Amino acid sequence: MIEKEGHGSMCLKNRTSIKKTVIFFLIFILLFLTIQVPFYKGQEYGYQYKNVYEKLHNFERFEGNSDVIFLGDSVGWAAFSPAELWRDIGVSSYNLCTSGQWLMDTKAIVNHLNNKMPKIMVLEGSMLFEHPNKFKNIFAKYLPLFHYHDFYRFSFGTKSYLEKTLGFDSSDAVQAYTNGESYMSQTTKNDEMKQDSVKYLDYILTKCKENNTEVVIVTLPNSKGWNSSRNAYLNNLCKDRNIPFIDFNLLLNDVNFDWQTDTRDAGEHMNNSGSEKIMNYLANYFQENYHLVDCRNNVNYQLWNEMFGKGE
Repeated sequence: MIEKEGHGSMCLKNRTSIKKTVIFFLIFILLFLTIQVPFYKGQEYGYQYKNVYEKLHNFERFEGNSDVIFLGDSVGWAAFSPAELWRDIGVSSYNLCTSGQWLMDTKAIVNHLNNKMPKIMVLEGSMLFEHPNKFKNIFAKYLPLFHYHDFYRFSFGTKSYLEKTLGFDSSDAVQAYTNGESYMSQTTKNDEMKQDSVKYLDYILTKCKENNTEVVIVTLPNSKGWNSSRNAYLNNLCKDRNIPFIDFNLLLNDVNFDWQTDTRDAGEHMNNSGSEKIMNYLANYFQENYHLVDCRNNVNYQLWNEMFGKGE
């Protein structure tokens, strides 16, 4: 009888111990999830939130209007020059490309434009294939503390300033690419967009349509991030969505692009010489296909003339 009572008492103690352990872990999980909540704020600035936050912070300080906005990763950052577009056709623009930008970041930027949505939005095409590590992306999405742990420290410590190039990464450095156009025949494991990237793109396109913003997708000369397979994929995607698509990798002769003089790092990023050729082509394209007004003689755009001059 005593043994049965002892056994029953031990079972009761075990059940009580298990119950306490379960309650402890439930409380721990609840607290852990509660701690995550403030860091969801960081998701408003995308995955590469530091680059996006700093760029937007500077853009919001700029008081001028932008008829054209450029979005993309560092390839577009090094190519799209607001100064060249202004001097060519008197159209205001801003380069909101950032290093490592992918479409989650682009979506975040578009959501912050509010009343500054442009007449034309240019998306740099190679950026559409960018995507962070799958597991890191899951952590950033569902457990933001791990990815955005220093968001508040960074955001409070970031000071805005007026970028004289309006977001463009200017460089006169020259490092030639010597393998010609053979890069177009190469293939990679990422020659199609990820499904979440397609969803982000469609969200951006819808947002632009709601604001009467035209979208153009442009791919730049890039021996390290472009090929015929990506061109074919993106060409079909743009046709399905009725988006203009310009691939400068197929227009090298048209713009007189020279791999010996027009790239800063042997074929991935353009220098100022390459940028000028690209922007001249885009200026003509915008003039021929969109109703953009030359504002070089408009007193409301005096700031632009002071920064860049009137050009021709």
